[in-house]
Amino acid sequence: MKKRNLWICLFLLLCVCPAAAQEYTVTKSGEKKFEPLYKWGAYSGSEFSLGIGSVRSRADDRAGRDYTSPGVIGNASILVDMSPHVASGIDYMYGGFRSSGTAPEYSLYSHHISAAFKIRANPDGKLRVYFPLGAGGGGLFLKKRRGAADGRTERWGLALYAGAGLEFDISPVAFLGAEYRYVYTFVQGGDLDEACGSNKYFGSHALMLKIGMRMF
Repeated sequence: MKKRNLWICLFLLLCVCPAAAQEYTVTKSGEKKFEPLYKWGAYSGSEFSLGIGSVRSRADDRAGRDYTSPGVIGNASILVDMSPHVASGIDYMYGGFRSSGTAPEYSLYSHHISAAFKIRANPDGKLRVYFPLGAGGGGLFLKKRRGAADGRTERWGLALYAGAGLEFDISPVAFLGAEYRYVYTFVQGGDLDEACGSNKYFGSHALMLKIGMRMF
């Protein structure tokens, strides 16, 4: 039910964004056209974006077995402008990993919900540089199979992320970009697996392609 409600909300946002942006047009020779974005600032109002990419972590157990072979990361965020250079809002990340070893086989999943900030270095540029920052909660879910016995543990802790990104416009309301993030979750391997887990906190590197829309 929760997942269905989330998808419904995302669909409504995607439907509303283009309609809201239509209000910001100018008339030239009796024809409505979008005002070039760079003339009045690259951002105004708010934005919604989705991202997908690859994530990697060095989390392992005391035997050195790696249960986070490169996985997939998904991201969604809604940000509201505080100034031309700063936006704030909510950010969600999902990460899925598989074990690169054999026995025991691990599957690790992560969920992160954060208060998010986007610092724009050149908000009026056609190719824009920005720095994402966030703080919130991170949940790690470890599924371990040893023979016929399955086990699952879950732990939540403080999570922080920081990174850098590039983006450019593909229309007056839409943009594409690439973003790197380092995500640090204050959950140790031993919290997930008391028998074999290490005392390392969970850190991961993520590289994503992003697409977004501005809501003026």
